[in-house]
Amino acid sequence: LDAAKVLAESTLFTGESPDVSAALAPAWESVVFRTGETLCTQGDAADGLYLLGHGNADVYVALQGSKIHKLGSVEPGDAVGMTAMLDGKPRGATVIATEQVDALRLSKSAFDELISQDTAAASALRRAVIRGFADQVQEAGQNVVTVTPAADKAGD
Repeated sequence: LDAAKVLAESTLFTGESPDVSAALAPAWESVVFRTGETLCTQGDAADGLYLLGHGNADVYVALQGSKIHKLGSVEPGDAVGMTAMLDGKPRGATVIATEQVDALRLSKSAFDELISQDTAAASALRRAVIRGFADQVQEAGQNVVTVTPAADKAGD
C-alpha cells in the first residue's frame, strides 16, 4: 500500500495537506488480512491502530452469555482500534475481514510517540482521532436499539 495515498484519502485526514500524509506515512506499516482473519479481538490489549486501504471487515461485540452482536462494517478509509490506543483499556470489539483487507498499522509505540510531538503531522493525527471518535459516536447513535421491558401483567 502507498501509505501517504491511503492516509490522504481517508476521511480521518480530510482537509489536511498532502505534506501531512507524507510526514506520517513512514510510521505506518502495510499488513494484509485474508478473508476470515481477525484484525483485532475484543478484550485484547491495544497493539496498534488499523486504517483500511482496500477491503471490508465486520465489527462484532460479545454480549453477556454467548451472544455476539454485529455492530457494523468498516471499509476503506475507516480506522479501527482507536479507543483502546488512547484509554489503555482492552479492545471493545472484534474486527473480522469479510474479504482480503490491505491495511496500514500504526503501532502503539509509534502512535504514542507521534501524539506527544509538537508538529503539524502530530496535530493532524490528533485531529484524525477526534474525527474518528465523532464518526463512531454518530454511527452508534444511529444504531441505538431501545429495549422496553414487557409490562408486569401480574401487578395490573
